[in-house]
Amino acid sequence: MKDEEMRKAVGNKLKALRKQKRLTQKELATALDIGISQLNKYESGMHMPPIKKLIQLSNIFDTEEQDAVLKILDAMIMKNKMTDVMSMDAN
Repeated sequence: MKDEEMRKAVGNKLKALRKQKRLTQKELATALDIGISQLNKYESGMHMPPIKKLIQLSNIFDTEEQDAVLKILDAMIMKNKMTDVMSMDAN
């Protein structure tokens, strides 16, 4: 999955989870200690939430939703490992 596709997939999932939890952007942004504009960038796929924020999100959402956030985190970790492996092969 390309970076842009991953950001958009994460953003769509984040937005869906927020709506499922019936939280406004303001409420979720406050819980994450970020601005609404930053949350909007996450939800629109412009920016990827840092791992610290993904962990906070996993704590905000219920168990089933938490699993979805953790799967995103796992995908990011695997992508980083693959990037590390590919850069090692280039050396």
